Amino acid sequence: MKTLTRVGLVILVTLCLAIPGGAVQGQRNAAAPTGYITGVVRSSQGPEAGVWVIAETKDLLTNFIKIVVTDDQGRFMLPDLPSANYSVWVRGYGLVDSAKTQMKPSTNSATLTATVAKTPQEAAKVYPGNYWLSLMEPPARSNFPGTGAQGNGAGATMLTQNHWINSLKSGCNFCHQLGNQLTRTLDDVYKAEPSVKTSIEAWDRRLHGGVRGDGMYGTLGTMGKDASLKSFADWTDRIAKGEVPPAPARPKGIERNVVVTLWDVGDDHSFMHDEASTDKNHPTVNGGGPVYAVSAGHGQLVIMDPKENSTFSVDIPTRASKETVPSRFPKGQSSL
Repeated sequence: MKTLTRVGLVILVTLCLAIPGGAVQGQRNAAAPTGYITGVVRSSQGPEAGVWVIAETKDLLTNFIKIVVTDDQGRFMLPDLPSANYSVWVRGYGLVDSAKTQMKPSTNSATLTATVAKTPQEAAKVYPGNYWLSLMEPPARSNFPGTGAQGNGAGATMLTQNHWINSLKSGCNFCHQLGNQLTRTLDDVYKAEPSVKTSIEAWDRRLHGGVRGDGMYGTLGTMGKDASLKSFADWTDRIAKGEVPPAPARPKGIERNVVVTLWDVGDDHSFMHDEASTDKNHPTVNGGGPVYAVSAGHGQLVIMDPKENSTFSVDIPTRASKETVPSRFPKGQSSL
């Protein structure tokens, strides 16, 4: 299964609360802001409050994204933008993603057009993964304690339903964003394996594929293969038939003051779970400085410089030759 941390670019997020009135708290020691984009978001229903305005650029040394939220009158300001060409668009609950408008930082106000979703299914496409995951029904409480493959199908170490849920979170959700578009559908499996006919078969194939397939399948066995596959298949079957989660509430109040800055870090093989930017005992250390992450299994320290909007990697020295160190990602395993 492809995941953000294994195949996509790992993203570091910096959140800062904006001071009411539009002024933005700058990073300690950060360079002066270079520009901003301001305007209003409107749809056929009028100004759209509590929706996200997103500016993306590939013009810098690494891909860069800035996100803000509109106020009660649909107004927004994207602050601290490096000089570049930006694709600016709107996402919000109850809307479909807008077309991207090409813009540069400017003092001119822009009007962005949002489109109201026509159906609950259309609106739900942008709901967070955890909302979709909430639709999953774990094996019934009556299935626990588990008695294994020859019994009720739940793993023998799964004493209660809560044990199964904990295993799902710690063994699956630890690496994968369960509920995102890829995990809540099976289209990729059916496309790659036309011989697969049922959703249970598709989930079995998905969890056994890829360079980490053995590890995922081992977790499945611990949770109980039969009972777990039934839960996973039932979840994606209901979604395929049109079931959607309850609509999330739009940001309101102080939530609308948040400013998100993102940088793409690493490459399509990076595997990063941890990052550090300071000392938790002395949180002012390295203010506005580089952010560090370890690419597990690849022997690299990956570094992102928020001032330069750049990223690079440093090979970690090993006592033995790297060619003799066993890979965390063995070759020869099949992948979807």
